[in-house]
Amino acid sequence: MTLASPASSLGDLMRDELRLLVFDRWLLFSVSLLPAGLFLFMLCVFHAGIVHELPVAVVDMDHSALSRSLIRCYDASSGLTIQQYASQKAAASALRSGRVYGIIYVPGNLEQDLRTGRSPQITVFDNFQTLLIGKSLESSLVRAHATYTAQMATLRGLGRGNVQLVQAQGIAVTTRKQITPLYNMGFNYAQFLITGLLPAIWQILMVAVMILVWFAEERRRGIAAWLQTRPFSKTVIRLVFYQAVFLVQGVSFLALFLWQGWPFHGGFAPLFLAQWLTILACQAIGTVYALCIAEAPRAFSMAASYTAPGFAFIGVTFPATDMGVFPQMWRALLPVSHYMEIQIGILNYGVSPVVLLPSFRALCCFLPLFLLVVLVLFLRRRAGSESASFPVPQAALKGEKS
Repeated sequence: MTLASPASSLGDLMRDELRLLVFDRWLLFSVSLLPAGLFLFMLCVFHAGIVHELPVAVVDMDHSALSRSLIRCYDASSGLTIQQYASQKAAASALRSGRVYGIIYVPGNLEQDLRTGRSPQITVFDNFQTLLIGKSLESSLVRAHATYTAQMATLRGLGRGNVQLVQAQGIAVTTRKQITPLYNMGFNYAQFLITGLLPAIWQILMVAVMILVWFAEERRRGIAAWLQTRPFSKTVIRLVFYQAVFLVQGVSFLALFLWQGWPFHGGFAPLFLAQWLTILACQAIGTVYALCIAEAPRAFSMAASYTAPGFAFIGVTFPATDMGVFPQMWRALLPVSHYMEIQIGILNYGVSPVVLLPSFRALCCFLPLFLLVVLVLFLRRRAGSESASFPVPQAALKGEKS
């Protein structure tokens, strides 16, 4: 078998990387259709952005004017859609089948208790298996019930006579609150989740792609043979080639902020630097896995176990300060965790990059892995040279076959 002639220019080296993409269709799919498909899939899943009109079952055992007004107050909430059921058994069946996410039980003595000064109890059962829907449902019910209670207290105060509306409202609600959600005023779950999900997926893809690259080279001509001519130039061009691919993906993610009108209070330059350092870190990690683990399935398994928990540890869905020792240690080993600190600090808070220097330094701590990459590549090249220096005589091979 005749090996391909060594590349004589940088252009030839770049074309060699393109030929490797064509050689391995999985690699080509992983840098083109797969990230684009995941990007569009996430946008489709969270396109609504805000959870609203959750179906809730109501069992009204009172059938009074007050119970009907209470149900109308629940139904007026933008987060709820009321479905009435005749019995608790029918409502429970709907909850178990997934047709509704909660049950509101109105007792039979609601109006009587209210008129006699007692406090009736409204019982709510909600499905918390899906945490997001459960919390949204609970929040909508609490707000709707507080509004109805304040209305009833205001009407009771007006019924006493010689009381103005403002006074009755002041008696019903002694203190008012105004809660302003900073950095996500519309409670947009797309902004909240996608900004963490996409970088976590991006990290997985970058590590997996680098593993695919090296094993594709091993299948094409062998890494040892590939390293025999201009190993430094080939390795640098390979890393730069995929850095450009990953940077296009990262910039596309940042463009999503501008397209959706999400907060973008900082500048592009520090974010580009953070993305580039994250790419270098993931390239180093993926290359180490590929070169140090001889079998591709094992390399992918190790990389998956390392990168898959990234979304849980980046501190978007759960505060990083409240994590235990083990999650904190694992989080420190993930490049995307430090990138997310920079992204949130710049985009949401608009802080100066100087404040984020610890996160930049943490990303730089992954760069010494390239020393290990150089060492392993050197050993691979020397092993290939030694095997090429001692060819097996054809006569010996024929003797063995005979």
